[in-house]
This record gives sequence, C-alpha cells and structure tokens, in this order.
Amino acid sequence: MTATPSYMERFSIPLFLTLVPLISLAIPYYLSLPAEIVPLLIAILPALLAILFTALTGGGRGVAALLRKAFQWRAGFRWYVIAIGLALGLRLTMSLLALILGWVPALQ
Repeated sequence: MTATPSYMERFSIPLFLTLVPLISLAIPYYLSLPAEIVPLLIAILPALLAILFTALTGGGRGVAALLRKAFQWRAGFRWYVIAIGLALGLRLTMSLLALILGWVPALQ
C-alpha cells in the first residue's frame, strides 16, 4: 500500500531551489546586518533550508539521518589535514605576495 505524498514531500526540491536564491538576494536588502555577517549567513542558508525541509518531510529521523551523513568521514584524517594545510598555505602565500608587490600597505 503506497501512501499519497504530502505537499511538502512533492514540492520540497522545487521550493528549496526557489527559496535559496530568493532569500540569498533578500538578506542584504531587508536585514540590517553587519557586512561581515551577510556572506556567512548566505553561505549557510542552503544547509539551514535543507535541515528545515528534511524536518518537515522526514521528521526527526530524517534530520538525524541527514546530519549523520553530513558528518561521516569519507577520507582518512591525513587527507583532511592536507586539505586544510593547503588552504592555509595558499592564503598565506597570497597575502605575502600581495605585500611584496605593494598591493596592500601592511598585513592586516
């Protein structure tokens, strides 16, 4: 016996794909937030909406399954250290290069 899917189950993906850009564009215009917080909020918005829609369609078990998958380590610890080290090394290299070439007056 198959149950008829609810409205949220049927239209959660189109709603998600519509709401993410709309809310992302609306955040800087309608919320008076510091300029440093806006990019962070826009970056975490898809994850927050995914958790919300999962909670509405799958309940607590769905959210638990989603978060369990999100925090599951798929590579060895060594590769996470290498990835973070490369990101930090590239950022340091770019800052030093900008300082040497005179693009910035001093390290901030």
